[in-house]
Amino acid sequence: MATVTAVSATVNAVGAVGSLIGNPLTKDFDVGKHVASFGPNLAWKIYEGKKKTTGQEVSLVVLEKRLLDKVDKRDRDVVMETMKKGPVQIDKT
Repeated sequence: MATVTAVSATVNAVGAVGSLIGNPLTKDFDVGKHVASFGPNLAWKIYEGKKKTTGQEVSLVVLEKRLLDKVDKRDRDVVMETMKKGPVQIDKT
């Protein structure tokens, strides 16, 4: 399964795939079920997905930024600094 990192996408409700409707992520991908969470306060969510144009199976990695409000400032700053460096940096870590 190919991995697609969608780090700029956010989810408005914890684990609710329905909240992805209207999200730019849904323009290019069909979002499937939630399969895992990780990171501070489990703010990162992984969803099954398929690229609409090719049908390729992907894993969509989504950051729920609002969940970072509840974590230690130092941890939040590390996550946000990593976000600024972009998906390429995240793939390397």
